[in-house]
Amino acid sequence: MGAVWRARDARLDREVAVKLLGLPQDTSAPDRERMLALFVREARAAAALDSTYIVPVFDHGSEGDIPYLVMPLLNGRTVTELLRNGKGLSPQRVADIAAQVCRALAVAHRAGIVHRDIKPANVMVTDEGTVKVLDFGIAKFLDAATGAGGYLTRTSDSPIGTLHYMAPERFAHGETDGRTDVYSLGCMVHEMLTGAPPFDAPSAAALMHCHVYETPDRPSLRRPGLSPAWDDLVGRMLAKAPADRPDAEGARRELEARAKEASVGLTKAAPAAPASAAPATAHRTLAPRLPAHRAPAPPHQAHRTPAPRPHQPRHPPHPLPPTRRPPPRRPSAHRRRPRRPWRRPGTRPTPDRSPSPPPTPSRRPDRPPRPRCGPPRSPTRARRPPGGRGGAPGGSRAARPWPSPRSS
Repeated sequence: MGAVWRARDARLDREVAVKLLGLPQDTSAPDRERMLALFVREARAAAALDSTYIVPVFDHGSEGDIPYLVMPLLNGRTVTELLRNGKGLSPQRVADIAAQVCRALAVAHRAGIVHRDIKPANVMVTDEGTVKVLDFGIAKFLDAATGAGGYLTRTSDSPIGTLHYMAPERFAHGETDGRTDVYSLGCMVHEMLTGAPPFDAPSAAALMHCHVYETPDRPSLRRPGLSPAWDDLVGRMLAKAPADRPDAEGARRELEARAKEASVGLTKAAPAAPASAAPATAHRTLAPRLPAHRAPAPPHQAHRTPAPRPHQPRHPPHPLPPTRRPPPRRPSAHRRRPRRPWRRPGTRPTPDRSPSPPPTPSRRPDRPPRPRCGPPRSPTRARRPPGGRGGAPGGSRAARPWPSPRSS
């Protein structure tokens, strides 16, 4: 089994990372010799590369049948750990990480070394923001032995590498060069932008078919709002023919341009107006504003004088001079209260204490009461009117006295 251990160098008194390679016990002798030879060759190649973006190798050897590598101890996270949320990274950070990976690949390609296993698990971002490319040709052995984590590197019945990030020429046994790593980096950039690799299939044969024959979706289809420049760049990095892909240096220049455009778009702000400039509404006539309900001022601000507001006339200017202007007309909704009688300031109204007039009599006092005519009214017989039939003078019949009540 393969594992990475944290150790301390006793001679130089420093902390280091020791990576052990464990081979399966059922590995045949020829395969064991071939894998150990490749291990030593790749370890020497990684130690020969001098770049800030490549993890150096301090020492290598074997303890019995177990080979080991001694490398510096890094503090950071791999891109796989950064993509755990499945939503992708910001375009500016994607361009920054991919450009640093291109710098590491350019150094390796100039030295005649092809990584052949570029994937998010082999790229680490330190706490300072520096990108480190890991496992130059070693991960294909370590993943086969450990069988742990993410997409596994295959070593049997298929080319060495990770199928999700392998170039089409690897399956056709074509010639591989530095542009093979550019294709793997294009798959990684696609995953960093969208959160998923360009191709995914349930079987290895279906995945190989997708890499050789299928056209990947544009990143903007999976992430709306992405710049069309990303579609063009990722499409050329994922071209089927190696001649149609840019090399590591060309991809680095385009990625750095994308990072610069993203940073300019984030820091660009609208220019501020000069302090001495007059407001835009200084020479415009303001429209009348409807009265709005205002909340009462807080107790600690009740004593403050409100700020003056600009003059907003309700009516058009009056033709008369200011000294002869008529008073403003009151709104029709308001009614005047009745005026009170005038009195001298500082006095109170005196109540009227004069005696009230005598009541008006129902009859005139100088006129005697009218005398009653005839005998008193009988309680059993109704009284006839004085005029008309059988009564008053001028009637048809002469007046006659009222009969007296019968005696019982």
